[in-house]
Amino acid sequence: MCQDWGNDPDRYELGGTNRVVLEAAQTLFRTSAGGPARESGPEIGGGTARQSLEEAFALSDATHDPQVVWSWRITAADVAGYEILALDNRTRRGFDTRRASPANLTDQAMSEQIPEAPPAGSELTLVIAPLPPIGFPPLEQIGQPYLNLLHDHQKNPEHLEVTRRSNLPNLARDYMFGRLIKDPEPWGFHAHALEELFRRLSSRRCVVFLSGDVHYSLSGKMTYWKRGEVDGGMGLVPTTRFIQLTSSALQNETGAHEILLAHLGLAQQFGAVVTGTYDRLGWRSAGVGGPTLPSSEDLSPQLRRLLHHEPVIVPTRMLPPDVLASLRAGTLPVPPEWAWRLAQVKDLRLDEERYASVAVAADRPRSPAEAELAAARAAGYMAIARHHDWHARHGTPRRFLMYSSVCMAHVEVDQDGELALVHAMYSWDRGGSGPSGSPGGVIGTWPERHLSAAAYIQHRIPLDPRDEIPPDREAT
Repeated sequence: MCQDWGNDPDRYELGGTNRVVLEAAQTLFRTSAGGPARESGPEIGGGTARQSLEEAFALSDATHDPQVVWSWRITAADVAGYEILALDNRTRRGFDTRRASPANLTDQAMSEQIPEAPPAGSELTLVIAPLPPIGFPPLEQIGQPYLNLLHDHQKNPEHLEVTRRSNLPNLARDYMFGRLIKDPEPWGFHAHALEELFRRLSSRRCVVFLSGDVHYSLSGKMTYWKRGEVDGGMGLVPTTRFIQLTSSALQNETGAHEILLAHLGLAQQFGAVVTGTYDRLGWRSAGVGGPTLPSSEDLSPQLRRLLHHEPVIVPTRMLPPDVLASLRAGTLPVPPEWAWRLAQVKDLRLDEERYASVAVAADRPRSPAEAELAAARAAGYMAIARHHDWHARHGTPRRFLMYSSVCMAHVEVDQDGELALVHAMYSWDRGGSGPSGSPGGVIGTWPERHLSAAAYIQHRIPLDPRDEIPPDREAT
């Protein structure tokens, strides 16, 4: 309530939707006579502050009209050429079953919080989404299911074995989509909600998600296409550039061993492979009007399953060669209604620029060139090992960051006059005064004394979606 009060104070004035929360909170620990409550918690009974809050939060059979609203937006495009949408993806969730992962926004909540079109004159949409819509698949699709499996094995191995042998579909559902113990919150766990979010925002030219919560920082670049007229025919037309900026956490680092593992060069490269670049083709229906692929007998079992889920979301790289050829020739019986392509962004700057302020950068081992490695293979491998060892001790990865950090974003204009968003992730010199404030780069939390920080990771993302070839065409 206090945070939201600062976001939209008008709601808390007389007649505002959230006034009831402010008034009830002030009497929450007082008796009906006005004195302090003797019990440890609020009174239970008719007409109490507790009852008013439960009705306002839709936690009781009775309802308060209107229900309190935590989302907000600024759409004054006559003042500035942008809009800001702050989503409430906590209290407006939808649940298909008691165990399934939630939709972070129901369809009704989506329509209430995100207008179908931006205000006139708006050129940029900033979406404050506490949970990142564009997440990090290695953690969401591999790490979290593994942690769920490990937790159950440690707590009740007999139950796990019975479940595995008796009901494989339930096992896959429970461990691939998470449970409450491991925050089953990623948008990607609920395809309908994620695709509906993209669809509603695809009326904008550029959408920037500002998110946190997940205890790592990264940048994601996604291009979105819709079916429309292109070059005198029909095809996929670029509509939106989605940019995901995730900054987390300021203080709450993950464990030291997890950070060390995640920041290894091999782990970063694996994350880049799993995260993309990859395409997705979309159809709203799996039945009439859905995809009919010409060589269905040659489809993999996994692809067959995807064709029966709604919405139908199919990876382009899973298509057999003849189906891919039909897609690019425009001869698919039912072409995709939309498509998107996601890539994890990498810092492309030279190490000399990234570590210009690092105290021990002068001692950084140089990675051997290909010719040097061919001439003296054993010595070259040792040089590579020293290079990786230095980065593990003193460096910062190029893609995603798990140290305590502060992230800043700004817009730049390149030589051609095109706009790009720069996401700079500030962390500490691990070779001098590391994140813990002690020499030697010991992994720790936010320093207790003031230390300088630098943008050892910097990602640059063009704002215009026209810089990519759509999945239904082939590069020439």
